[in-house]
Amino acid sequence: MSRRTVALALEPVWPAPRKQLPPRISRLDPFKATIDEILRVDLDAPHKHRHTVKRVFE
Repeated sequence: MSRRTVALALEPVWPAPRKQLPPRISRLDPFKATIDEILRVDLDAPHKHRHTVKRVFE
């Protein structure tokens, strides 16, 4: 056996841990206050008058 084969056999079995990426900024951040306000108002509204996800998106 060559030295390289022996060196590869002696290396750890587990792969190296992945590099941690910095957290991404959400695209919703500028709109979170508005969305929260819509949802708070919808808590008091009757079921049929609540906003759908499509309407909140628009």
